[in-house]
Amino acid sequence: MFVATLATALVQAEPVNKLSADDLADKLEAANVLLNRDFDTTFEYRVLKASRLEDERPRQAEDWEFFESFRYVTLGANLYTQRLVYERPAAAGLEPNVKYRQENIWADGTWALRVEGQQAVSFYAQPRPTDLQTKGFIFNLLEGRYPSYQTLADLVRTGTVLNQSVKDGVLSYRFARHDTPAWRVQHVIRAQMEPAFVLLGYTTELSDSPTLEDFQRQVHLRNTYTVVEWQQVGDLRIPRIAQIESFGSAKGLQGYSPPLSSLTFYTRRSFREILENEVDPKLFMVPLPIGTSVYDDRIKLSFEIGNTYLSLDGTLYQLDGPIMEHPGDRLGEMIRNATPQHPPSGSSSPAPSAQATAATMEPTPSGLLRSRIVLAGLVGVGVALLTLAVIRARRAQRKAA
Repeated sequence: MFVATLATALVQAEPVNKLSADDLADKLEAANVLLNRDFDTTFEYRVLKASRLEDERPRQAEDWEFFESFRYVTLGANLYTQRLVYERPAAAGLEPNVKYRQENIWADGTWALRVEGQQAVSFYAQPRPTDLQTKGFIFNLLEGRYPSYQTLADLVRTGTVLNQSVKDGVLSYRFARHDTPAWRVQHVIRAQMEPAFVLLGYTTELSDSPTLEDFQRQVHLRNTYTVVEWQQVGDLRIPRIAQIESFGSAKGLQGYSPPLSSLTFYTRRSFREILENEVDPKLFMVPLPIGTSVYDDRIKLSFEIGNTYLSLDGTLYQLDGPIMEHPGDRLGEMIRNATPQHPPSGSSSPAPSAQATAATMEPTPSGLLRSRIVLAGLVGVGVALLTLAVIRARRAQRKAA
């Protein structure tokens, strides 16, 4: 168990005129300078292997546990992303091998997901960053450009401020989300105030405290996103390198285990602004060749291109003719002219189930990575990697027992 250094900084800093949640949210929104710029960028995401907190040996980027690379292309209301997941090469000195390739497209109010080698497409109502810790939109200064999950500005605007101060021109703003108990989860925004407002980073902390007063004394997980290097591109100042530093200590039968730490790096490899005539419009189109399994999460619809069956919210229908494209606005008419049925005897379901189709669309992560994703969903922005320390510590405790 350890005491949060951010809390100490807040106590030492000089108090200032309080910034309202709305004012800070407005500044965070304005800091997303790529909301109205069209661009093509690539960046890498590396999770380094965890170590004991007292281990001060330098970490090497080559010593990664998880490695992805991304390409983002924005054009007006459209977004294209490519995600490559790598595996370690067979021998030192060789380039890592791509083991998984995923494409996502946001166009016409739909977020499409396709994986290379899998004849399946899924559609969703909202786009989201596809990196494991979902910082891609923050790193690319475009949060709020697309109707995604709650942005950091949204969380601040609807949250409750707990403490704030400025030291050496840097704002520290501690708050709790409106939907999470303040004595269990807290967040801290760090931002440069002058000459222009710039988001430097933010932290999420988890505590076992039963009361708000004891929160800091029982913090056991902390995740801090920080921009460590900026780059100037024309009139734009954008992050070049950001890191996520995670500390965690697991609570077992005999108290807390020694804390572990982990580092994750986002590193930009290229960036250029683009014009509409520089982008092939097909980049934002989703091909649906015959044989493609389709799942639309928005209405729990699944079908196969070229097949006569579709499943809508758990009910299977057979149509008069094959489905050659997404039904769209014609779905109601198609259902009215169809009859609910069971799959033919002795065969598998002719229409892919929603669960099965969705399950094929993401690489199957290890138990550790799944735990990070689950925790991110439970407590929101900024917590995905915090479970790294807990999982490993608990494994060690089980082995010792």
